[in-house]
Amino acid sequence: MFSLILFTVIAVFSCIKLRYYKRLPLKTKFDEVILIFNCIVGLHALFGGIFRTLIPELKYVDLGAPIGLL
Repeated sequence: MFSLILFTVIAVFSCIKLRYYKRLPLKTKFDEVILIFNCIVGLHALFGGIFRTLIPELKYVDLGAPIGLL
């Protein structure tokens, strides 16, 4: 149960950071790199939450999560 809450919090913070980035008036290259990293982390949390916690018999699918590929 704790891991599901953790994955949810990471995904929510990722969405909040995306909204914050869209409101920035001046976007630098560093901001773009952080946005891409943030999206990857959000996707990884989504994959982990679904395939490790909600559907444990499909745990092997989580190996294809973005951070796992890096």
